[in-house]
Amino acid sequence: MAKIAELAGVSKATVSRVLNSSGYVSENTREKVMKIVREFNFVPDARAVNLSKSMTRTIGLVLPSTSGPFYMEVIRGIEDVLAFDGYYMLLMTFEASKNKNETRKKYKSLLEEKRVDGLIVFDPEADEPFVQQMARIKKPCVYLGREYQKIPIDTVSADNETGSRLMMLHLLETHGFRKVAFVRGPLDSYHGMERFKGYRKSLTEWGIKCDDELVFCGNFTREGAEMVAESIFSAKPEAIFASNDEMALGIIHKAKQLGYSLSDMPAIVGFDDAPWAEHINPALTTVRQPMYDIGRTAARLIMDRLSDNGHKAPMKVKLHTNVVVRESCGCFKNRFE
Repeated sequence: MAKIAELAGVSKATVSRVLNSSGYVSENTREKVMKIVREFNFVPDARAVNLSKSMTRTIGLVLPSTSGPFYMEVIRGIEDVLAFDGYYMLLMTFEASKNKNETRKKYKSLLEEKRVDGLIVFDPEADEPFVQQMARIKKPCVYLGREYQKIPIDTVSADNETGSRLMMLHLLETHGFRKVAFVRGPLDSYHGMERFKGYRKSLTEWGIKCDDELVFCGNFTREGAEMVAESIFSAKPEAIFASNDEMALGIIHKAKQLGYSLSDMPAIVGFDDAPWAEHINPALTTVRQPMYDIGRTAARLIMDRLSDNGHKAPMKVKLHTNVVVRESCGCFKNRFE
């Protein structure tokens, strides 16, 4: 920029105003500067521009893991928005961490030290005092998966409880099942608790006692579900509601290993609507949560915050979930009989 100023016979401030289209510069001076810029094929240094504006053009993303269809769809939604706006993504996960609180300190420092312009966090087990600390940093931050209603911070979540209740309505009303087993995730999982709450409330509304003998823990993994599958089948449920698709897949796989035919196995349903759910046999009836839209909405919120300098009130966005009916619940049973 100093060289251009010297050749054009103007100040560096004038060159800066021309290149950034800011402030008044006469048309003759503007043309003189731009002629030299074109002649020397000058390209602004993005690092210097970002530094002058205290911007990194990078958004941090914190996830429990990158495995499984849910996280990959969230990432895809975020990347589509960031790429369109010319931003990069910095990914951090809890996978290698032995201490979740240490990982929380690390992602908090990303925002505090301005190493990213904003942060998208999927950490639904973070307690409210910690999230309150994140809100005080006054930099764009969006939490995924949980609302934190009392804290002034942006959140994007799916309606897990309603999704669970809609699935139970399908099993109880459409099929007439009364003995429905539930396979929950880890006991400290916020999403698992919300889905279990929907299951339990539905039973109460239908005058059915929630039987602890019909509630199992599969830890949101296929392997965990396979380990408890025999115990589930021994309870002889009419239907099995796994609180994610990975566990539903594990139960279906174990049923086949145990010699169940497709028409003899109990109804088995899941939650998520993973991309493969419609391609397994039987095709999985499940609750669809808008994984891609969760990521896209969160990224759009961050971009809006960066442009409005935080003047708008915090947003609490809850996206709809819905039941996708396929074969594993017993609908369209004649397809495989």
